[in-house]
Amino acid sequence: MTAQNSANKSVFYKFLPYYLNKVKYLRPQLIMSIIFSVLSYPAFMLIINILCPVERDLLELSQYISDPTPEQYEMNMALLDKRSLLYSLLIAEIIIGVLSLVGLFIFTFVTTLRSFRCLHNKSVVDMDMSLPINHNTRFFGDLAAVFTVNILPHLIAILLAQILLQFADLSAFDTQGETQAIVDAIMGPMAFTGLFMCIMEVALTLLMISFCGRLAEACIYPILMNFAIPVIHSMSVNLVESGVYGAVLYPSSFTAVMGSAYPITASSPLGMLIMTLYSMISTDCKWSVSDCGPIFRPEYGIPALLVTLACFAGAYFLIKYRRAERVGMPYVYKGMGLVIPGIVIFAITVPVSYFISINVRGQEDTMDYYSFTQNNIPGMIIGTIISTFILYIIMELISGRNFRKFGLSVAKWAGTLAACALICFGLNMSNGFGAAYYVPNPDRVASASMSYYDSNSFGEEYRTSSLTKNQFTIKGVSGDDILQTVREVHDEIPKNNGDVASDGKYVSFYYVMKDGTQLERRYSVSSELFGEIRRKMVTPEGWYSSLFSLDENILLNKGYSVNRIWMNDIAKYGNNKLFDAIRQDCQKINVDFIENEPAWKYTDLYYDIGSGDQLTSSSYNLRVYDWMDNTIAYLESLDINVGAQFTGEDFYTAFILKNVNSLDDCELFGQSEGYSYSEMNRIMSREIYGQNDYDLKFSYGRTTASDPELNRLMKVCGTADYYYYSSDEDIYTILLYKAYDLSDYAMNYRNDYPIHLVVPKEYNDQAEALMQSCLVQEYIPEDTATAEIESTYSVA
Repeated sequence: MTAQNSANKSVFYKFLPYYLNKVKYLRPQLIMSIIFSVLSYPAFMLIINILCPVERDLLELSQYISDPTPEQYEMNMALLDKRSLLYSLLIAEIIIGVLSLVGLFIFTFVTTLRSFRCLHNKSVVDMDMSLPINHNTRFFGDLAAVFTVNILPHLIAILLAQILLQFADLSAFDTQGETQAIVDAIMGPMAFTGLFMCIMEVALTLLMISFCGRLAEACIYPILMNFAIPVIHSMSVNLVESGVYGAVLYPSSFTAVMGSAYPITASSPLGMLIMTLYSMISTDCKWSVSDCGPIFRPEYGIPALLVTLACFAGAYFLIKYRRAERVGMPYVYKGMGLVIPGIVIFAITVPVSYFISINVRGQEDTMDYYSFTQNNIPGMIIGTIISTFILYIIMELISGRNFRKFGLSVAKWAGTLAACALICFGLNMSNGFGAAYYVPNPDRVASASMSYYDSNSFGEEYRTSSLTKNQFTIKGVSGDDILQTVREVHDEIPKNNGDVASDGKYVSFYYVMKDGTQLERRYSVSSELFGEIRRKMVTPEGWYSSLFSLDENILLNKGYSVNRIWMNDIAKYGNNKLFDAIRQDCQKINVDFIENEPAWKYTDLYYDIGSGDQLTSSSYNLRVYDWMDNTIAYLESLDINVGAQFTGEDFYTAFILKNVNSLDDCELFGQSEGYSYSEMNRIMSREIYGQNDYDLKFSYGRTTASDPELNRLMKVCGTADYYYYSSDEDIYTILLYKAYDLSDYAMNYRNDYPIHLVVPKEYNDQAEALMQSCLVQEYIPEDTATAEIESTYSVA
């Protein structure tokens, strides 16, 4: 009784003898852990250190490779043989090292089970509980033994590899530093993440075996929980999000799904492994430590640490208050026979509920994916019922229940499945627990964009789609007034699906927060609200923000300036006066200005942004419209003749085409000038690939750019990005070239940039008359009459 009283009074009575005895008992696991640790990081870095001088010597010898001396040649061959051998060893070591790390992870699990064997071994618990030690000594002694046997060798191996890394000169492998980045990522984020995974595995395993009274449950359920927890974590968040009105989900996009799954880093060792590997692959191991290893980011590392500590704390108290006589039973705490299988069943039910939800609500963003899953909803439900039933019965049999109580097991399964389905339904119908009404504060936003979209208008007036009557986006970065406009509009939109009927008008919001998280919403709005939103978005400030990407805005806000400006390969040095001119032109913008313009002409301008003489970023593009007088004047002061793109000045040849959907510029010139197909190819210095004639399946005429009738028609035309084609009505296109003829076109690369205009449908009669007056080819489609082609081959 004296020893027992001393144990009760002392916090860690006989801790050292107990700890040393447990380490001695775990000696086989200690030996294997040391072997695995040595074969992992240190062996890898040792071979790298031997290989580096060889690569360096080969690099130095490479400068004599064209004319080497006999000694240099022999040395080079010897080094090549040595490198080949070392690379073979390195490949073998990579395989062995990966297997060793897997072995370390498995042995951490095995060591935890063996160190705490009194929790699931009835023959041990009586002897162990009779020792004159208290709970603190037993728990922390067993835990310290696990850390000594598994975690300590792992840590020493990483530190030893870090020391070897300091002596490795990896610059000989490549000049871009990619090898250095990969090795640093393996030795840094990946190595320490692996160590933390093992610690979290000990914590999770210990928590789970605290509920179990037999070895079978102690072996199986920690593994099942390792898979179930990250699935439940990520899919429950998605299930709640899918119940938020306005949520935009991308279930078929691997990148989008993985990008939103980073919080599972803190859920379990498996979740941490998945997200670490994804981070390293997605960044090519070239970014910072926090980018390659999620646990090095506070938003994920701190929760992971807290979850691990919570598991240790939970295990401490569960083991302290469990009854020793219940060892040998499946579960030492009543109710765990329902809870643990219920968690496993819930892990299956949540993903199925999520996929059903996004299809019923129509939130998926890929129609092919939608069609596939919609047709398989009954199959998913039936498959879930069958699979959960089989799994539940297996878990019941493992727990010692036989078929004499089969009816009770079926009832428990049905109740568990129904409860899981109800929980999923409640999560989905919660409207995000208030997340639906969340509108980010501009102070927390790094960048944001807002778009409107009228699906009913697209296709009806293709010639004016560039006037933003149908679709328009404004965007801004932190500090911009645009962010306040975005928030005001977002606040006004109803957040309840029943508030408005869908009539094809949508408003979308996309936020990137300063902590890196993202939020995307898309709402269907009424026509009246859609009109109000348009008036708030189509403003001088909104239009100006739409002209630049978020990257450009960030650079410009930091004080960067324009270096070069060019159009059609003619480059000039400019400055930020370009933006001042654009701001002045944007003062014209409002909804009425857009509505009153039947069509606009525009051209694309390109420029570089830099700091001083240093080029920072290149090839930004800017669309310059014919109404931007100040911008055009500034560009023409730099001898960039933008106005010619709108008036046809300096252009000579003009074609007017009817119902064209694709063309070859050379064939237009060649056929209209009477050249055979082989002659045209000879002039263009092109090879003939089996085609012996022209294949222009449209009607067209040719005239000069100075034609008065053409100039009158051009005044009402708008610029086109591509060739429009419609089966319901005729569409006329005008092309202007600076070339006089095919030979001139072949000699001057500047003729690769024609003016491309589309004629408003109200002027189709004038366009037809002009084409007939200078007709080159009349094309009759195959579905009408004889499909013959009438050609005149005369230059207008």
